[in-house]
Amino acid sequence: MDNTTIYLIRHGDLEYPMNEHGQRLLYGSDVPLSDKGKAQIHRLAKRFDHEGRVLDRLYTSPFERTAETSAIIASELGLPAPTYDTRFQDIDAGPMMGKLLDDVIAGRIRDYGETHEDVLQRMLLGVKDIVRDNPGRAIGVVSHGDAIRVLLFRLMHPNEPLPSITELIKEDYLEKGEAWKLVVTPQLRLIEREYIGRPPETWGKGERKS
Repeated sequence: MDNTTIYLIRHGDLEYPMNEHGQRLLYGSDVPLSDKGKAQIHRLAKRFDHEGRVLDRLYTSPFERTAETSAIIASELGLPAPTYDTRFQDIDAGPMMGKLLDDVIAGRIRDYGETHEDVLQRMLLGVKDIVRDNPGRAIGVVSHGDAIRVLLFRLMHPNEPLPSITELIKEDYLEKGEAWKLVVTPQLRLIEREYIGRPPETWGKGERKS
């Protein structure tokens, strides 16, 4: 059977909920894209078009920010309406909802409603179904930072333990409005990956690998 190309696309910037001190809070499923986020996704879609990257179909997390992202991409590239799939949604924030986002990112608070291993397993199931149903095609999957990160790690390192998210963020982590192109075999073996985002000179201190 033919290999499948999967574009893992992270949603654009969003309208962060804030506390009374102007600090960002951990957010849920109903937070929309900001104007900046919409511009990021329009720019990404135009890049796909300019570079001749053809998508046959889009799958998306059903969260507001990913639904908006996928709708923009579909409109820009003339694709059918995206397919919602809860397996690609963000980690369940559980009792962490409303906590300071900086504390969550730094790993000072870890009481999620599901584990990152749980997220990985549902992401893998979703991708397995895509690969089974779309041999030889190019499929876009619009998802979230942590969900994309754990999936990419497992595809790159099939037999290694899954590190903490605070460790995974240190490299190869997509910014909002960026994407990875992955080519995988029917057995879900990763044979190619390509970073699609900001030019290398804008990356700052972090090194990204292609």
